[in-house]
Amino acid sequence: MPPGLIAFRLSNFESSDLQPVVSNHAAHDFALWTWAADHSVTSARLRHISGWNIGPDQISAPWDEIYEWLRIGKPPAAIVSRAVRMIRLVSDAKMTRDQVGRECMSIVIPSDPTISPTSEYHSSGAKISTYMPGHIEARGGDYGVYAIADPEMGIADSSGKKLTSAVPQVPRNRPCPCGSGRKYKYCHGRKDLTVRLGGE
Repeated sequence: MPPGLIAFRLSNFESSDLQPVVSNHAAHDFALWTWAADHSVTSARLRHISGWNIGPDQISAPWDEIYEWLRIGKPPAAIVSRAVRMIRLVSDAKMTRDQVGRECMSIVIPSDPTISPTSEYHSSGAKISTYMPGHIEARGGDYGVYAIADPEMGIADSSGKKLTSAVPQVPRNRPCPCGSGRKYKYCHGRKDLTVRLGGE
């Protein structure tokens, strides 16, 4: 039997009971909300538990698309791309009053525990730093036991000059936003730049 679906939300601007809440200021304290499904509930149920009830009207179309793509099993990269688009729409909406940022990360965790999760930082502009989610490795054995909080990475040339390591996603054949002059698909849009988490 595959792992069951569990969702967590830690927020300082949404209510914990899925009621629409829009305040002038983010709350000082964060509230944790959790939800666990039985095995008869598909991942598409995420539509109802993700907290997007305070979003603007224009997220309706990408939300419906994500819901359908989850149902038919579209590739995770396509679903992540639409989810990032939704986050940016919510961030730009006046109703959220600058309480939702445009920078975000995604983590794809396969249901097969032998396949490593993948993580990606979705930058809204060209930056010299790339960020990753915190990571806890507790399997022991050859992997060891360790925890990493707020990891930040960057790259530099042979002289030590820092280079752009994160750029926003653009169509594959457009110039890369880093300014290299190469097409995005041959530069920062290469699939092998996705970060793998875990003991590999």
